[in-house]
Amino acid sequence: MNQMSSIQRVTDQLGRIEAEITAIRRELITLRQRQNDTAVPYPWVNKTTLGETMQKLFLTLAIEGKSIGAERLQEKMKAANLTTNELSHSIIGAREE
Repeated sequence: MNQMSSIQRVTDQLGRIEAEITAIRRELITLRQRQNDTAVPYPWVNKTTLGETMQKLFLTLAIEGKSIGAERLQEKMKAANLTTNELSHSIIGAREE
């Protein structure tokens, strides 16, 4: 690899890092502006709102029944010889909060 291609790779990487830092700064500015606002900045953070939204989605998709929960899902996955995955671990983690 020659010196010019190395410099170009470093320059390209620096450009990507600068773009990410700019995005983070914009988000921090937005969060600072909302700091005194009592509203939840993201509706999906509010579990009540999220639950209501999911119920509407289920109704729209004609999905009936009640969720079985993460622990029961893992039991069923184990019984079916399916390996656990990151999603099921994150579901359990979110429910424990």
